[in-house]
Amino acid sequence: MAEMDTKRQNTWKKNTLSRMYGPVVEQGIRIKRTSHELQDLYKYLDITADIIKKRLEWIGYPVRTDHGGVVKKIFESKQGGIRRMGRP
Repeated sequence: MAEMDTKRQNTWKKNTLSRMYGPVVEQGIRIKRTSHELQDLYKYLDITADIIKKRLEWIGYPVRTDHGGVVKKIFESKQGGIRRMGRP
């Protein structure tokens, strides 16, 4: 995954958890929770690993299918032809 995608996912994750758990109210003052507090409240914070895991699970789908579906045909196909050298 690209580094920028990982940063965006982590930002999305933190914003979502902040909305889920909300701020802390002390003496009538709303204080935004820190990343460590959110991590304590929600133990499993690695969304990037989840996405990679789901992609790997999906790659196994065409291998496991028995029928001759489009996805399996594309997955098992070999590219034919010869490309000439140089600019097309």
